[in-house]
Amino acid sequence: MTRVTLHAPFAAWSGPLSEVPDEAFAQGLLGEGFALDPLHDTVCAPFDSEVIALAPTGHAVTLRHSSGAEVLLHVGIDTVVLKGRGFEPLVQKGTWVKVGEPLLRIDLDLLAREARSLVSPLVLVGSNQRLEHSVTGRTVSLGEVIGEVVAGPAVRTDEATDTIAISRTVSINLPHGLHARPSARIVAALHPFAAQVFFSAHEKVANARSVTALLKLDVRCGDLIEIEARGQDADQALDSLEALLATDMDETSVAKVLDVAAPQFETDGIRGLRAASGGALGFATRLQSQDISLPETTGSISEETAALAMAMAALSERLRAQSADTDIAKAHLALLTDPDIYAQVERRLASGEGAASAWRSVSREEMASLQSTGNPLLAERAADLLDVERQLISLLLGTQEAVPDLPLSAILIADELLPSTLYSLDTSRLTGIATARGGPTSHVAILAAARGVPMIVACGPQVLEIENGTQLLIEADQPFVHVAPDDATLCRWAATNILRHEQEKRALSAAQANCCTADGIRIEVFANCGSAQDAMQAVERGAEGCGLLRSEFLFLGRPSAPSPEEQAEAYRTVAEALGGRPLIVRTLDAGSDKPLPYLPLAAEENPALGLRGIRLTLAMPHLLTDQFEAILLGVPASQRHIMLPMVSDLTELRAAATWLRECEKRLG
Repeated sequence: MTRVTLHAPFAAWSGPLSEVPDEAFAQGLLGEGFALDPLHDTVCAPFDSEVIALAPTGHAVTLRHSSGAEVLLHVGIDTVVLKGRGFEPLVQKGTWVKVGEPLLRIDLDLLAREARSLVSPLVLVGSNQRLEHSVTGRTVSLGEVIGEVVAGPAVRTDEATDTIAISRTVSINLPHGLHARPSARIVAALHPFAAQVFFSAHEKVANARSVTALLKLDVRCGDLIEIEARGQDADQALDSLEALLATDMDETSVAKVLDVAAPQFETDGIRGLRAASGGALGFATRLQSQDISLPETTGSISEETAALAMAMAALSERLRAQSADTDIAKAHLALLTDPDIYAQVERRLASGEGAASAWRSVSREEMASLQSTGNPLLAERAADLLDVERQLISLLLGTQEAVPDLPLSAILIADELLPSTLYSLDTSRLTGIATARGGPTSHVAILAAARGVPMIVACGPQVLEIENGTQLLIEADQPFVHVAPDDATLCRWAATNILRHEQEKRALSAAQANCCTADGIRIEVFANCGSAQDAMQAVERGAEGCGLLRSEFLFLGRPSAPSPEEQAEAYRTVAEALGGRPLIVRTLDAGSDKPLPYLPLAAEENPALGLRGIRLTLAMPHLLTDQFEAILLGVPASQRHIMLPMVSDLTELRAAATWLRECEKRLG
């Protein structure tokens, strides 16, 4: 057993790895380590070592000690998107450095402005090593000893081993069962708890912290499952899961949006399944996707492990940036950080297999397992595994899938379309999609529907024989793809299209009228909004005001809280978009199980009753003061209403009301 002293690579606040605002690091999936918030612009070697990997953008470096101990130092979160700005590498791969020698020079001001967080994970990425005597919870100086890396079999104690298991039986009432999105939410709900949790169904058992394991249970709507937990906080973990599974996790609304039971009409054309409603006339644009060829030679185990760690961190940052827009990216992030998948990949790496090959092999095995269930909904989730696989391998090998330059009025033809590909397309030029395979409840179908792009799936191989440039007519509600439609078909479709537009106009016009029940009772219709654009669209569709403005949109995806001036301007634009209609602003609902990177908080046993919402802002009064003053300045009194999140008693309500009155007095 070898011990290697670990020195601070820069002056920093040293915290536990759980404080890193990134699941892949915070969960310890890549290894043990530290969350370091830098106070110095030069990153130095934490021990005598060789540089075995250096990201092309300079934001991450992996080092190996002569004993075999390895660490990954990733400067900031979401810094890969800066494409090298703010980083000056002072070494290259293969360089040997002494402890304290400079590795990188960083522009702290630029990173503070543009990165999501400056918190930098320092992680042990080698196998058979553990961290001891770590120094956290205080400021450390450059070169200070912050811990020891112990190379050898890790000895861990499991507090749950001697704890009696407790279990509960729960009915699953989700329209599509336990697929990727709800599974990802289950995994996220368990983050605050230490208990070991397992789901049992259909004579199979799954680790509840693994999305892929949950998917393979093939749990459908109406199934009963048994949830077993072991550990000191087992009861709390089960309470949290029961509360979550008692909701529909927004799946009912998703099912209504998809509404796959479309009326069928017999007509000429290629039949498929409706994935996103609507019709489109355009020209075929074929998309041919194929697997990236893997290199015949690979690096050492440590080099491949380090490369995989950096690629996973980069993809994690990309998915986090997208997750503010859609839960689909959150589901992909859960697959990327799935402990069961990573454990299988790690075993393949240990046997000498390359990182790209190991991930692809495990991914394809998981895909085959889902497809073999016979459940079409689970089979559709295989596309999500493929999407994550292709993105990760692209980052590992430094390649990029060619994205077609769409002509105007393009109708995309593909074997199967992945969500990441649709993200990359110019949807202003895309009028429709037809695929040979795929399912009507796939994630790409949800994205297409959200973007208003008609889509037909499961058309069969004949759709791939359509030549580029061929005129196509898609009638997703039929659902048919007409190839080179004749004049009679075009005239019929044009007449139908005109009628549909007239119906939409009448519906929008009727939406502006007052809403009343059949017996004459007046009901106001308000909309929940997250931006001025949301408010504008809501008014166009007849909303009489904003019932809830989630102010979190101003606080997410940034390294520091927004200034009062920035908040006031944002609230002002929403108020103006509403044209004098009521605006209910909910103050910041963050903390506990809804963390912000610049507000490091300890994990709590019961997050919903912990330091969250109004309790958090009362505990950090500068946040509440800034937000109250911004609302008072940005929203006219005639429109202004304020909602307080997570109020649990009158004391909190009175304290917030007092604070608001003091802000009103200061502003006159």
